[in-house]
Amino acid sequence: MPESHSNALSERIASLAGPAYCVAALLVITPLGDFLTGVWPWRLGAVDWRFASSGLLSGFLLTPLLGALIAIAVASASGHERALRIFGIATLSISAVSFLVSLLFILDAVQMSSVVPAQQKRPFYDASIKALLKYGMACAASFWLGMRAYRLGSFRAPHRNSEQRGTIVIGMEGSGEPARHGRTGT
Repeated sequence: MPESHSNALSERIASLAGPAYCVAALLVITPLGDFLTGVWPWRLGAVDWRFASSGLLSGFLLTPLLGALIAIAVASASGHERALRIFGIATLSISAVSFLVSLLFILDAVQMSSVVPAQQKRPFYDASIKALLKYGMACAASFWLGMRAYRLGSFRAPHRNSEQRGTIVIGMEGSGEPARHGRTGT
């Protein structure tokens, strides 16, 4: 690909970064807001509420993960190394939280299985396994995506060479020697 075409493409991608980050944020925030308002009021002490809420959350995981993927892809294409590192850490955190919630979901499912009527055991187990599979896949995908983004990113300041910065050299005389200013000792 010619250099000028590559630069034009980079500029076009960079011009879309802001709107793409906004869409990515909406894909993360909106489903989480829907989930939180859907399980309100919170009853953390009730096993049935925790089980139902955790099962419901498993269905909301894919859309925020898609938002994370978009944000990471945009950061990578735009060369936003700090954003890549931050998105990587955030996605790894999502993976860790998903793993912990899935463990708590297993405990709640075991407690709930004793109170489920015999004729509803099969649908109960099917729903539990389905939710656990969703948690497992979301956990694995977010871990993989987070690790890749973290490794691609950096907290260092971006490296720019003098042509990119537009360095101006002041004080060069026609002979290529630096100009001498100030006192010369006379």
